[in-house]
Amino acid sequence: MKKWMLLFVYGVWSFSGLCQQPKNYKNEFQLTVGLNSYMALDVEPTYSYMFLKYVGVVGGFKGTAEIVENLHYPLNGPDYQWRLTNRDEAVSLLFRTGLRLKIPILSDGVSFVCEPTALFNLIPNESLEFYYRNMHNILDLPYSGNSRTVKNTGGDVVFFSLKNHVSIEFDRYVAILGYDISTYDIYSSRRNIVIEGDALNDYLPSKTKFMHCGFIGLGYLF
Repeated sequence: MKKWMLLFVYGVWSFSGLCQQPKNYKNEFQLTVGLNSYMALDVEPTYSYMFLKYVGVVGGFKGTAEIVENLHYPLNGPDYQWRLTNRDEAVSLLFRTGLRLKIPILSDGVSFVCEPTALFNLIPNESLEFYYRNMHNILDLPYSGNSRTVKNTGGDVVFFSLKNHVSIEFDRYVAILGYDISTYDIYSSRRNIVIEGDALNDYLPSKTKFMHCGFIGLGYLF
């Protein structure tokens, strides 16, 4: 039993030594890719600067794109139907900035990183094109009738995020595995669109209190 315990301690010590950083790098570039609870793909390049050994700042751009088919979101009336001209999946671009807190686990090379940040939606209001279909004429094809472009109003601009990950450093390179929870609503930029009294929001997935996202990534220290 003592032999196995010694082997375990030696293994942990060896792994810690392998991940140990010989230099105190202050800058890091990361690229993470994840899937969030709105069934949308998240891609985020970020830059961080550690002005203290375990405290720094972070900033980056988060691109989010819905990967499920939205079936045109039909808005119905008594004798008509408005549908999206294209199957426009929700897409957004956000700027994220805030603090970066780094907590060593096994050594300076294996750390838990916590980033409380603010998200700023750079496209708070989308403009979507809808076409009109006469429900009494089944041969009425898309674009054969009127079309209308409607812009959303009152979309949310600011959200909050708590992005956490475990980082394992190998020389200048970093492997990343993490989880992000935020107040971000991917459909905020189109929820307030209304056509002839029919709200697009009634056909969108319900707004949730929090969005969850699991992600992986790579980083580079310099």
